[in-house]
Amino acid sequence: MLSKVREFIAANDLFRPGDRIGVAVSGGIDSVCLLHVLMTVADPTQTLIVCHFDHGLRAESTDDAAFVRNISAAWGLACRVERLDVKSYAKAKHLSLEMAARELRYAALNRLAAALGLNRIALGHHQGDQVETVLLRIIRGTGLDGLGGMDAKRADGLMIRPLLCVNREEIRDYAAKSHLSWVEDSTNSLVEIPRNRVRHELLPQLRRDYNPGVEGALLGLAALARETREHLEKELTEVWDNLGIRMENSGMLFNGPALLGLPGTLARLALRRFVALAGGDPGRLSKNATERLGQFIRGTGGRRLSIPGGLTMVRRGGDFFLGRVQAAPAISGLSLAGPGIAVLPDGRGIKAAYWDGNPPGWQDVGKDEAFVDGDLLAWPLSIRSRRPGDRFHPLGLQGGKKVKEVLIEAKIPRESRNAVPLVVDGSGRVIWLAGLRADQRFRITAETRHILHLTLGARELPLCD
Repeated sequence: MLSKVREFIAANDLFRPGDRIGVAVSGGIDSVCLLHVLMTVADPTQTLIVCHFDHGLRAESTDDAAFVRNISAAWGLACRVERLDVKSYAKAKHLSLEMAARELRYAALNRLAAALGLNRIALGHHQGDQVETVLLRIIRGTGLDGLGGMDAKRADGLMIRPLLCVNREEIRDYAAKSHLSWVEDSTNSLVEIPRNRVRHELLPQLRRDYNPGVEGALLGLAALARETREHLEKELTEVWDNLGIRMENSGMLFNGPALLGLPGTLARLALRRFVALAGGDPGRLSKNATERLGQFIRGTGGRRLSIPGGLTMVRRGGDFFLGRVQAAPAISGLSLAGPGIAVLPDGRGIKAAYWDGNPPGWQDVGKDEAFVDGDLLAWPLSIRSRRPGDRFHPLGLQGGKKVKEVLIEAKIPRESRNAVPLVVDGSGRVIWLAGLRADQRFRITAETRHILHLTLGARELPLCD
């Protein structure tokens, strides 16, 4: 088994000299064997750090954490133990306990990698886990990417699976010959959990009634799917720059028509890669979910679509945003008793200053400034986000409109509308939707004597022109 693992590590470039490797150890047989194997195959320049997560779902979970601490100390390894509140997270996110534990665990591993300077995190998945993963995805519906199962190394190189080349029987044999001890997770026998039901009921039935070598058949299918996917990924790389991809803090943007111009297989593969770039898990995308994404991009449905894993796709004209949508915080509590600057929560400033000289022509007025009749408004000015019922008289129109309608027509995403500052005078009238349009009621006329110049810009705006 050690020879197998060494060859697998080398073939997939899983480790390099000097790596700091976090090893996810639950205390079960697979992860204990993983740790023991890595201690054997690691070179002196590599550092192993044990990472354990107490999910708090079983009475014996604190004993498991103590076991992991003890074997880490006995083997001379540093150990980091964290407790995860899986039940609260599952309730808040409407997830099963299994899925909630998985999401929290991977988030914690990424967090520990940053905190401890880890450039590799080794997971104990083996061929049996791979078979179960492929079978579960087939049952739920999947595409080529999902059919390939788990990779030996995640695209960014952080998560690695050194034991994917060995099966459950080889691991048990290695543990016995190495005189290893481990803890048994009582939940592994609960058939209410889908993966356990596949392991204890479906696979035995498939072996007995259909194909004694079903595991090998599924592993071969997964390998063929990965090989085909690698070929398609090379084709996708050649057209990647044509898809108009721009990264944002909470996700990414891409061009919908450009994506729809790709052959169907490449478009679906691109969507899965988009999900990964946006911080999601492509493995959770079923075939049906991928098809819904394609239909949404072709124009079916509203302006947004929820995606498994907490992501949202939002239509922005011909472009689409994919990521974790968070509403901008509301602006409140800001006012100007006279000319000056009010600083917004995001660091921008709203400046009010009286203008000397003639007003500029409309074609010379930028989108982040407005010129209004200073004698028609009442001080103090307040700067805030929109409120239900706010009305506005857009410059150039005689009638009023709801502020909400103006924001929709300007194609301001729903989650960004709180970030649009409204400048409101002392009588409650909206003077300016900053960055959009001024109010018709405060337009400059031949009778205007005092012009107030409003600007939206960086915090360091000067107090005087």
